[in-house]
Amino acid sequence: MGYLDYAKQALILPINVPVHDPSGAIVPYEGGILLWALLEYGSTTDALVKATLDEMVIMQLADGGWYQQYYPTREADGSYDQAGDPFRVDSGAALIAIAMSRYDAKYSSSIYKTTVQKAMSFLRACQVRHNSVYGKNLLANLIYGVYPDGTWSDFAFAADCAESLMSMKIALDTYGDELLTSEGYSVKTMANDLYEDFLEFWSGDASAAEDDSPFLTAYPPQSEFPSAISFTQGLVARAIYEWVHSGYNTGTDYEPYCKRALNYAVALMAGKNGGYWYHPSDGGGTQYFGGTEEIFAYTALMALGMHIVDSTTYADVIARNKSWMDSLTEDDGRVWNEQRANGALKNGASFDMKFLAISTAYMLLVKASGV
Repeated sequence: MGYLDYAKQALILPINVPVHDPSGAIVPYEGGILLWALLEYGSTTDALVKATLDEMVIMQLADGGWYQQYYPTREADGSYDQAGDPFRVDSGAALIAIAMSRYDAKYSSSIYKTTVQKAMSFLRACQVRHNSVYGKNLLANLIYGVYPDGTWSDFAFAADCAESLMSMKIALDTYGDELLTSEGYSVKTMANDLYEDFLEFWSGDASAAEDDSPFLTAYPPQSEFPSAISFTQGLVARAIYEWVHSGYNTGTDYEPYCKRALNYAVALMAGKNGGYWYHPSDGGGTQYFGGTEEIFAYTALMALGMHIVDSTTYADVIARNKSWMDSLTEDDGRVWNEQRANGALKNGASFDMKFLAISTAYMLLVKASGV
């Protein structure tokens, strides 16, 4: 049994919903990554992916977003109850929209176009909210509370904004550059405005010829969050590079910042075994969550970012990362989430946590990308 079998048998339930782990909740963000990965990896699971995406359509709220979590059981009318603290996150809508757009692109269809347009409206609402508070076209991160009520969290996360830009770009690739949100707003305009403000996250000297610095975690900077995290560098570098080369970019070329951010992460966040830490442990500020554990998902995002931005320059680094990721995979498709500095494998803060869907999903994406 390999990755596909594990995804089918443990990570997608018989009622066609993706779960956080084999006994976990439905998390649209992680489910979107898993379904995207399955589409890119091959075609043998495409019917299952479509059936699962159809269930995600049922869960979409009227504003185009999804709750962060749902119980993996159906009510009498076929709906799913929200689980845990109620909130709707920009990246959840972005990742489900990516999976739906990629399915339609793969089959030259428009089955999910309306759902994607609604998701784009949710992302646009996040942009409008952030702009109304800070005057920037980044995305407010989330809304707390049961729909339709709620309280905004106004600050923007760089990683979420990157995933949202990637989502907008993939939607434009699939449905054309005249694509509108369900409220009639140009997705291309929204994406260009988001892209133009990405340097609000930049921590270095924007005018310098060379300056290895990271993209900050949040805008405006928030003291409760680490100032630089590894997967943010991989995600933002990838999103900027792909947007610059998409043909949709109408503004500044921010490509030079991509390698500077990746260089910073390679220098200060690389672990001893071949993966990446959550945050710099030396030379980049105080350690936060994760200590010196090397984390699979973060390493996958770094490897994907380096592969897309400059596979030649980073070839040796990527090879080491890939070897490490392979060492964390089991023959049955499960993927360990972390490795301690002493070499011990684990799945989080304790050894009794589950093998997470997101780790298997990123392994599928890495394999599918040719990394």
